[in-house]
Amino acid sequence: CVCVCVCSQGVADSELGVTGWPSTLTVAQTWNVSAMQEFGAALGREQRGKGTNVMLGPGVCLARVPQGGRNMEYLGEDPHLAYKMAFASVTGTQSEGVVACVKHWGNNNQEGPGHNGRLYVSESVPDRAQHELYMPPFAGAVDAGVGAAMCSYNLVNGTYAVQYDCRVDVSASVCVSLCVS
Repeated sequence: CVCVCVCSQGVADSELGVTGWPSTLTVAQTWNVSAMQEFGAALGREQRGKGTNVMLGPGVCLARVPQGGRNMEYLGEDPHLAYKMAFASVTGTQSEGVVACVKHWGNNNQEGPGHNGRLYVSESVPDRAQHELYMPPFAGAVDAGVGAAMCSYNLVNGTYAVQYDCRVDVSASVCVSLCVS
C-alpha cells in the first residue's frame, strides 16, 4: 500500500497532532539552503510518522503572477535560488525515507477564473524563457534525485502539460526524468 499526502506544507487531510509549518516561500526567502534542507527533513519525518510514503512536494514553479493561488508553496521568483532550494528540499525530504514528488510540471504559474480555472489557462512560454527561468527549479529537484514528478493541469503553448512534448524545449537531464514519451 502506498500512502500519498497531497500537501507539501505538511501533513493534511484532517490529521491531528501535526505541525503548522511556515510556507515554503517563507523558508526559501531566507536564502538559507541549510534551513531549507532541515525544513524538508522535518516535513519528511512528520510525513513518515503519519504513514506517508510519497509527499506531493516540493512545488517549484516560479511565483510569476502575484495573485497566483499556489505561490505560498513555491520557491519565489529567482530561478537560481529556486534551483538551490528545490535541491535542498528534495534532499531533506528523501533523507527521511519519504519520496518527494516535484510539482507542477510545467509552468503552473497562475490560476484561471472559477473553480479549477487552471484547466483552461495556456501558458505561452518561449524556449529561452523555459530554459533560463522555468527549468532551473525542476533541474534542482532532478539533480537531487527526486523520486517522482506531478504534471500541472494547465496548457503549455496550447497543449496540456501532461501531453506537452518537452523534448523540444527542455534540457536533457530534466526531460529524461520528467517527460513520458
